[in-house]
Amino acid sequence: HVDDTSWLAAAAGIPAFHLGVEILGMELSFGTQGLISNCPGEHETYKYRGALPLGLAWRTEQQVTEVLHDMSREWGDQVYSINGRNCQTFAEALCSRLGLE
Repeated sequence: HVDDTSWLAAAAGIPAFHLGVEILGMELSFGTQGLISNCPGEHETYKYRGALPLGLAWRTEQQVTEVLHDMSREWGDQVYSINGRNCQTFAEALCSRLGLE
């Protein structure tokens, strides 16, 4: 899922987006509050822009749960960095772990 981070950036055409990955009926993302889970397309801070289908994760629910558990330990206490660990690098890492490259 792609969200506009600021109405001003969107109005000015500046590409400033927040990314989340939908899996098992929830949207997961990483931000200044750490790992975040919300209903798909309903982030409490950002304005929903749209979804980009990435394919299917051919994993069992148990396998997905294990990936999410591992990633929560790896990303849960990390400090957000616009030039390092951010929503985009988290989305890329999660999709890679799920086999969506």
